[in-house]
Amino acid sequence: MRHFDIFRKPPPVRSIAEREDFLDSRASSPMQNCVYEYSRARAGILWQKLFNAVGFGTAAECSNWQNCEIGLGTVALTVGATLRRQAERGGSGFREGLKAAADIVTDRHPVPKGFDGGFWDVVRERVGRRINQAALAAPKSVKDIPQDMANTFFVALPIHESLRGQDYVLVSNNLWINLCSMHEGLLRRCDPPALAGAIVAAAPAYREAAG
Repeated sequence: MRHFDIFRKPPPVRSIAEREDFLDSRASSPMQNCVYEYSRARAGILWQKLFNAVGFGTAAECSNWQNCEIGLGTVALTVGATLRRQAERGGSGFREGLKAAADIVTDRHPVPKGFDGGFWDVVRERVGRRINQAALAAPKSVKDIPQDMANTFFVALPIHESLRGQDYVLVSNNLWINLCSMHEGLLRRCDPPALAGAIVAAAPAYREAAG
């Protein structure tokens, strides 16, 4: 019966651990996909030579780490937008629980090679700030969530600025398309009441760590 596993839906995201796994696995994918898709489009028929170049691999990895803050924050805000009705019931506890989940994801990874020892501290602070700011405004449409960070992402692309030209719109559109695809996957797997409750339940741990 293993042959039929491909037709089975992935398990629903209900618990805080599953939520962290989802965050961790999805935080980098919209950013990385955009980095490589754009680089391939820019290189044209020479894309294989570019991708095999040691210098490009190093630059792409650096770009991905620089943008992981954007990816983690953007995916966290997408989860928040998806659960906005349940989030309102959880009050500030939902926001703090969302920060706690994001913090735990960063704790899973060592400091990337070539970056300062406080790398993840900076990521946590910036992601937490985005979550706080989002809570003060009306919920955004998922496609609008990456807009405030799109330029930061664009500047960090592993393609020289002289070759990027007027590609900002192309890149920002690619970002929201990838994010919307990820969001559709979340909708298929998400158990909103259970997940929102698990996130609110994680809030005390965040308060204790922050205090």
